[in-house]
Amino acid sequence: MYRFLFRPKWIAFHLLCLGAVFLMINLGLWQLRRLDARKEFNAEVIERSELPPVSIDELLAEPGFSPDEATWRRVTAQGVWLPEQVTVFNRSQNGLAGDNVLTALEQDNGTTVLVNRGFVPVGIYREVGFKLGAWHDVGWWQLELRPRSGVPAPPVALPVLRAQTPDAVEEALGAGCSRPGG
Repeated sequence: MYRFLFRPKWIAFHLLCLGAVFLMINLGLWQLRRLDARKEFNAEVIERSELPPVSIDELLAEPGFSPDEATWRRVTAQGVWLPEQVTVFNRSQNGLAGDNVLTALEQDNGTTVLVNRGFVPVGIYREVGFKLGAWHDVGWWQLELRPRSGVPAPPVALPVLRAQTPDAVEEALGAGCSRPGG
């Protein structure tokens, strides 16, 4: 009655299902291991960033200094910013386009430290407008009214355009005039 259970197709199908179950269980366990690793990493970042800032010279002079232990640690340094900057273009952070700025700081003792100055959003000018008792940011935005097609015609000098169509040019210039009576 149950002889079909011993057919090769039936056995192969059930072995495939068992393999898929085994794979799914392992993928779930892998996700849990990734979660644990992320939690450990986040706890390490929080712990190190909450430590009080220490001079970079003191940190580097500690016996048994390890760069891994200094990661995410707040440090202080004094010196002069060098005029050259390295900008890492076309980054995004929280949905904003921007750049990462790296600048060299020459310390008083002559050593140079590369400092990540942070993320600078592109096209946003911070606190440039004061209105209603508060400073406001100004950004550049663009709305495309229609898709661009082809190559635009070369520009024509205004005197040439006036010679070709004098009435249309004067009408266009007059419509854009913002002077009273103009």
